[in-house]
Amino acid sequence: MRLIFFLILAIVFFAPLGESSPVDVTRAVILTSFVLLLMGLTAELPSSYLVHRIWREPSRRYEWARLLRHLRRLHLGIAIGMYFTTLLFCGWPTVVRQNWHMAQTLFLDEVFILLPFVLGLIFSWSSFYRVERALHLTSDWAALEPMPSLGEFLKTIARYHLGLLLEPLLVFAAIQGAIQGYDSGWAWYVVLGFGLLSLLAIAWFLPWVWVRAWDTHSLSQGPRREHLQKICDRMGYQLTDLLVWNTQGQQAAAMLLGYLPRPRFVIFSDLLLDQLSEDELASVLAHELGHLRYRHLWVMLVYTLLSLLFWTVACWKLSLAVQALSFTDQILMELALFSSMILYVRLTLTEVSRLLEREADLVACTAWHDQSPSFGLSIYAGALHRVAQLNGESPDHVGWLHGSVTGRLEFLQNVVDDPYAQEHFLRRMLWLKTGLVAALVSLSLWVWFMWQR
Repeated sequence: MRLIFFLILAIVFFAPLGESSPVDVTRAVILTSFVLLLMGLTAELPSSYLVHRIWREPSRRYEWARLLRHLRRLHLGIAIGMYFTTLLFCGWPTVVRQNWHMAQTLFLDEVFILLPFVLGLIFSWSSFYRVERALHLTSDWAALEPMPSLGEFLKTIARYHLGLLLEPLLVFAAIQGAIQGYDSGWAWYVVLGFGLLSLLAIAWFLPWVWVRAWDTHSLSQGPRREHLQKICDRMGYQLTDLLVWNTQGQQAAAMLLGYLPRPRFVIFSDLLLDQLSEDELASVLAHELGHLRYRHLWVMLVYTLLSLLFWTVACWKLSLAVQALSFTDQILMELALFSSMILYVRLTLTEVSRLLEREADLVACTAWHDQSPSFGLSIYAGALHRVAQLNGESPDHVGWLHGSVTGRLEFLQNVVDDPYAQEHFLRRMLWLKTGLVAALVSLSLWVWFMWQR
């Protein structure tokens, strides 16, 4: 979901959307509302069918739960396609920027342009809540654990997704502010200083927002916290806190938050803490700290800045080129741009993220104990399989950013048994990181040179 937010916001902020002159507001609002209605119906109809099937055949509830996950992914793709329709054909961006004169505001126009997508998500969450409720009421533990109300459900899920939305929103707003400053006459070093200070402020500010938005609390004192703290001390990292994320038993996940040494948190979901052993939790914590050891947060930041710079220049060049084209040709050019951005993210970010995960997996096998890497691999393998099971996924399920559990464990078995393979992989990762930094520096210098001309 984080990747999808990033892509949509990049398009809203930097792609040439809408026409240069005002349009018929009534027509644009009616068309956009009709698309929103279709978004709601594409979630409501399958949800009603699933609720009916769950109550008729409760013994197959696990099968219906898997179908629900597939339907959610499918509906998200449909909602994104419909939202792009409001951007390209309904005239919604033109209404916001031209008719309502928000084109020169700092990210306020982007917030209004995003409104149909956000409303579509809320409609879908409300529809799928009825399925979640039916699955809960037909379970064996329904009487032991009450289902949250619709309002509480929407509040929890909205806080999570709005937290994810905040990061790219603030970054893109800072970039937009730097561009507007340059257009108004700022010197290049002022623009650079503004950008760096903005990124540092965002990096410090966001972890505090996330830990409050996601209903977290400090892991209570006791043997489990002491055991996890020893892992942090052993690996040489001082965290601001170890936190528990209250997901009402819905997710098994762990996260590392914080680009800067302070604040920096590792978050464990409640389900993960309930179901994993102390050694399995230690291996998961070592995996998260492995991202710190190999500076993965900064690698992803470099990749993000490189991608933003590249696509900002591409969109800027395209906005100049499409002005002389007909409306149909402009639409075709923008569709080609959207398709290229999606393909770029799918091919590059997927591969980079999977490699970084495998590098952190190596740490999870070796850094938290004094025994052989094979021992660490056996513990970590049990943790990965347990997490997949708790999240209702097959070990062979291939995620966009992590790969499959089976593939990750096959890779780990190979590098644990063969030190040369491990050395070769780490050397490959060093070349990847060096290449990303070199590409960012080279592209930045080229953009600066072109602007000076």
